[in-house]
Amino acid sequence: MKKILFFCTLLIGFLVVGCGQTTDNTDNNNTNVDNNENNTTLTKTITYDFNDAASNFGSGITDIPAGDEEKYNLNFTHEQVPLDVTSPTRGLMVSMNNVGKTAFIYIRKTLNDTDGLKPDTEYDIKYDFEVISNAGNTEKGNKVYVKTGVMNTLPLPEEKDGNMAFRGNKGTGANDGTDLKKVGDLSTASDTKYETKKFNYETKIKSSPQGELFLVIGLDSEYTGETKAFIDNINFHINEIKG
Repeated sequence: MKKILFFCTLLIGFLVVGCGQTTDNTDNNNTNVDNNENNTTLTKTITYDFNDAASNFGSGITDIPAGDEEKYNLNFTHEQVPLDVTSPTRGLMVSMNNVGKTAFIYIRKTLNDTDGLKPDTEYDIKYDFEVISNAGNTEKGNKVYVKTGVMNTLPLPEEKDGNMAFRGNKGTGANDGTDLKKVGDLSTASDTKYETKKFNYETKIKSSPQGELFLVIGLDSEYTGETKAFIDNINFHINEIKG
C-alpha cells in the first residue's frame, strides 16, 4: 500500500492524488441519453468506491494563517478503511492537527466533458456519500461539521488578508454558505471503533463556460486537535435540465 503525504504550501493551494496519478479508471458510469426534438439530455450516475484508485480527487486546507500550512499537518491518502468487516474496502483518508481555532479540510473532484457535461448548462445534482470516523459523541465529533456542495468555479485555497481562504462561500463553522452546506457533523456513538455515517445532498447548478462542475466534501473544524476521517462510496447523479 502506497501512502502519499500532502502538505499545502503558499504556492500550492491544493494537490491531486490518484495512486501514482492514474487516470479516473474506477468510476462506474451509467449513462442514458434522451433525444427529444433534437435536444440531447444527459442522465448519468457516477460511483466512486475508491477500491482500486483515488479517482483523481484533490485536497486542500483553508481558514488558517498563510505560511502555517505545515503546522496543521494535512494528510490525504488512499488507503484501507478501518472497519471491522469481512471484505475490507479502500477510501480517501483526510486528517489534520488543528493548532488554531478553526480549519477547513476538503476533497474535490472535477467533472467535465469526459463525464458528459456541456458548457453553460443547468443540471439537477443529487448524491450521497459515507464518512467513517471514531470521533465519538464529544467535542471532537460535535464541533467538526461535514459540509458539501457543487460549484462551477475551481475551489482552490487562496491567500487573503494574511490567511488561506476558501475560494467560494462555504460558511463558517456550523453555518451554511452559498456554495457549501452543512449536512451533519463527525460525531459517532464510539470514540474507539470506526463507524459509518451516510450523508446526502441535492442542488441545481449551471456548469461553467468550460463545461465544468466541482464536487466538494469537507470538514469544517472548530475543534483544536487532531481530526481524522475516511470518505467513501460517493454516488453522484447528474440530470440535465432542458431549457
